[in-house]
Amino acid sequence: AELGGGARKRLARANALHEARDYAAALAIYQTLASSWRDTDIGDAAEEKVRAYRTPEMRRELAAFASLQSLEQKLANANAGGAQRVRAYREFAKRAEGTAAGDRANDLAAALEE
Repeated sequence: AELGGGARKRLARANALHEARDYAAALAIYQTLASSWRDTDIGDAAEEKVRAYRTPEMRRELAAFASLQSLEQKLANANAGGAQRVRAYREFAKRAEGTAAGDRANDLAAALEE
């Protein structure tokens, strides 16, 4: 087997996650590859991606995603009803407008309304 074949697949997976706007999952893979494959072409490529996540826009995306996860946990723990969840997701989507998390919150609300 080619050295780093699995790592190349993981890098491709992270790139696909990034394209799908699942930034938190992509960043986790990039960080792992950057440290595990330091000073290799794979590690360097992953480190470059990690650096790209340090922009204000990406930080906003990651913060919004963390907030959405927190909201989902809170709603699950509160055993919130459908209408309450829809309202909470819609309010979150308004606050996080323009982010992947905001779009996801709108999708979650729409799915509950069906």
